[in-house]
Amino acid sequence: MPARSYGPYCPAARTLELVGERWTLLVVRELLVGPLRFTDLHAALEGIPRNLLADRLRDLEAHGVVARRELPPPAARTVYELTDAGRELLPVIGALARWGLTHLPPPDRGEAVSPTLAVLAERFGLPLPAPAPATGRRRSRPSGKERPA
Repeated sequence: MPARSYGPYCPAARTLELVGERWTLLVVRELLVGPLRFTDLHAALEGIPRNLLADRLRDLEAHGVVARRELPPPAARTVYELTDAGRELLPVIGALARWGLTHLPPPDRGEAVSPTLAVLAERFGLPLPAPAPATGRRRSRPSGKERPA
C-alpha cells in the first residue's frame, strides 16, 4: 500500500492513489498522442518541476501504465509511452475533458490552451473552447448548462 492511502480497499480509491496525484493524469494525457522523450514531456507540461516529472514517470512505470523504450540509432533516445493499461485511461481523460468543457468557464482571451486538447476533441467529438470575452474577469457558468458547440 502506498505511503498515502485512502484507507479500506476500494478500486476507485486505489486508482486515485496512483493517477490522482498532481500532474499524473496530465502526463498520461500527453502520452496519448504518442511516445515522447523526457524533455518533450517536460516542455509540454509547462510548470512541472523536472524531479516531479521523473517521480511521476517512475511511479507510472512501476505500475505498468508507462513503459520506457530505447529508440534505435540514429535517434538513440529513450522515450516514454503508454502501455495497454495506460491507454485504457483514454476514456477517463476524455470524460474529464468533456466535464470540464461543460461545467467550467472557457479560457481567458490570450490564455494558453494545451495542443493535446485538439487530439481529445477529435477522438471524443468535443467542441474546442472559444476564449472568454475580454472583460478581465472569468465568466462563470451555472452547473449543468451545456456549452454551445
